[in-house]
Amino acid sequence: MKILATAHDAGGANQLIHKFMGNQNVDFILTGPASEIANTLGVKHNSSFDFENVTDYDIVFAGSNSTKQLSDHILNCAIGHGLKTVGVLEHWVNYSSRWEITPDRVEVQDLRALLGGFVNFGVKIRFSRNHYFEYLDSRTKKSHENHFGLLVILQPINGKFSHAGLNSCFCLSIEKLLKANLAITKIKLRQHVETPAELCISHLTSTTGLEITTTTINQPIEKDFDSCFFVLGLDSYALYLAKKIGKKVFSISVKKRSWFSPKYTAVP
Repeated sequence: MKILATAHDAGGANQLIHKFMGNQNVDFILTGPASEIANTLGVKHNSSFDFENVTDYDIVFAGSNSTKQLSDHILNCAIGHGLKTVGVLEHWVNYSSRWEITPDRVEVQDLRALLGGFVNFGVKIRFSRNHYFEYLDSRTKKSHENHFGLLVILQPINGKFSHAGLNSCFCLSIEKLLKANLAITKIKLRQHVETPAELCISHLTSTTGLEITTTTINQPIEKDFDSCFFVLGLDSYALYLAKKIGKKVFSISVKKRSWFSPKYTAVP
């Protein structure tokens, strides 16, 4: 069976790459963050696609994206040609707007997502093995000795990110957490592609007196997890992974973005 796996956003890319990595019958079409992840892992892929070749494949797997990308066009083309299609979700929010046309099957990797998926997609929903978590868990150190670092997983807040804006960056929550937990001795900011954090770095350096370092999605997240015990975020999939591998996890928000999202301890 010839398989085409396509993605743009990082979440779907991680699921698809780790599901099919090493499978000689799979071609990857990856753009944006997905392409960067593949480059880091040494996974062969293309970032363009000749739509006339879509019928060369027996089935198309596609990640979901926050905005329309090449993978969405490929998925729609495959559906239009009557090919078998599978959508992959690794989160719990905005299910109804993830695809213009729902694939034949939708895969999720945890029970909350399965419930949310059933509400939105009915009998198309399927529970799938989480190859990405298994990969991550096998490469993360289990000892937390002397790991008094705080990893902050940045992401846009209500669609924006700005240190100058009210409640649109993580600095206030970081400062509150530092006051509540004196064991934190260093801070690492894991930057999202849409989180310009230069002003935050300058501010935190001056107000906390701690070492502030940065990382990006090009850095395997297991390396960031290894350097910390505390993790702060909003409700990203990375926060979910951190909790599953045993990190002390905090969220900047009490309110969940979806009824089906996991719940995290809010910053005191």
